[in-house]
Amino acid sequence: MHAKLLDLVMIAQDGLHNAFTSLCQWHGHTYCAWRVAPTHHITPPGHLIMSQRQHWDILQEASRTTLTVPNGDCRDPRLYATPEALYLLCGTYLPAPQQQYWHGLSRVSTDNILQTYWSYTTDGQTWAQMSPTLRPNTWGWSLSHNATNQEWLVAGYTMGSSTDVSGGIVLYTGQDLARLTYIGTPYDGISSEIDQAPHYLPCEPVLWRPTDDTVACCVRTEQGMDIGITRDLVHWRWTNTFMRLHPSAILETPHGWLLAAREVITTRSRKGEIAMPPTWRTALYTLPAGSMMPRHLLTLPSAGDTGYAGLALDYINPEKVYVSFYSQHLPQHPTVASRLPDANVWLATIAIDA
Repeated sequence: MHAKLLDLVMIAQDGLHNAFTSLCQWHGHTYCAWRVAPTHHITPPGHLIMSQRQHWDILQEASRTTLTVPNGDCRDPRLYATPEALYLLCGTYLPAPQQQYWHGLSRVSTDNILQTYWSYTTDGQTWAQMSPTLRPNTWGWSLSHNATNQEWLVAGYTMGSSTDVSGGIVLYTGQDLARLTYIGTPYDGISSEIDQAPHYLPCEPVLWRPTDDTVACCVRTEQGMDIGITRDLVHWRWTNTFMRLHPSAILETPHGWLLAAREVITTRSRKGEIAMPPTWRTALYTLPAGSMMPRHLLTLPSAGDTGYAGLALDYINPEKVYVSFYSQHLPQHPTVASRLPDANVWLATIAIDA
């Protein structure tokens, strides 16, 4: 597969931190969701913007909706389309009862409660009230729907410390997103036999279905991106890519599977030591059939605090792919850039071919 950047436009710029995007095609329209807040960090109000655009002219906005949870910081929306409805999943930080002397959220994530919320629309205009799902402090990150048995599969994660096994990837299933059943922890990054070294803090799992009878999952860890595949949701085969990628979206195209990820760039000295602080870029990769090793296709114009892209095919021309992502376009170290409030959402049009 080859990829070429055709167009790049800014679709959100207001001086705030617009970030963590998701993109989806549904019923002839393109939907893009992202979070808006004063900064990258836990700083309420953090609310979600849902932008609806016509598919033949993706820049012609039809409507914009704001989704919120009272007193919460909504983050990382994930869109998923079925024939009947368009669904949204997100994580929301809520004030913990024992921390009320802060009069709200703490900047320290573990001082708060993390609750997964979901919503849906059946007409593209009116969204249902945001409702909680999954156990508290479990972040539902991606979802998939089986049209045959009408069951949802939701992959999430619970976070432990960098030296224990309390964190890991978790799976939930059920026919109703409001009442999902926990079915196991397929990966904790430490007890797996795929590598001699542990891969701490597996998080942000992205689901996809390579074939009708298999499920796969990309996972971000502190060491790199790992990929697992299964036929029964119980027995998984995991592969270390040893690539410093933070996966955010996977899309099936006429020429194969496309992966959007934030790549972590490090510069090392001759002695192997890191010579400069890491930087971030947003990039596209292909997942070759039968291989668990992504291949780089294209790095998008991006820098500073950037990443968390969404992917969608063009309705009319499947040789075109739309990519939503956020970027400050700043070359600073990301931990410095993330303290700055201004980040913008960009939409790229990509041509793909064999």
